[in-house]
Amino acid sequence: MYKWITLITLMMPSFAWSQSCEQYQYSNLSIVQVLIEKEGAISSLKLYVSWNEENAIGTWMDNQPIAGSIKKPLKEYFNIKHIDKINILNSLGSNRWNAFSHHYKAISKLETKDIWYLKKCKNT
Repeated sequence: MYKWITLITLMMPSFAWSQSCEQYQYSNLSIVQVLIEKEGAISSLKLYVSWNEENAIGTWMDNQPIAGSIKKPLKEYFNIKHIDKINILNSLGSNRWNAFSHHYKAISKLETKDIWYLKKCKNT
């Protein structure tokens, strides 16, 4: 349910702004969640986050940057307290990014991947 609320919240402003925007900036966000299984039980979760916009590209494993031009930790870059999909999406929404497409894939029983395509008006 929270996933739908977030997606609806992110997508609604794009309809209102689409009339007044002459040019958009596009980006994408990819989040891969990997559950680590140990002795038949889930022992931990690894989160891989990739963010790509015009002048900034970053990939993090949990909070640490591992590739790209963004060198800040994930929490600092997105100005969030806890690392999860909702907090990252809310941070992007507060910076006027609007999701216009989302794809979800269960890679295995322990690994999932979400990709969001976002846009924001360059005039703002």
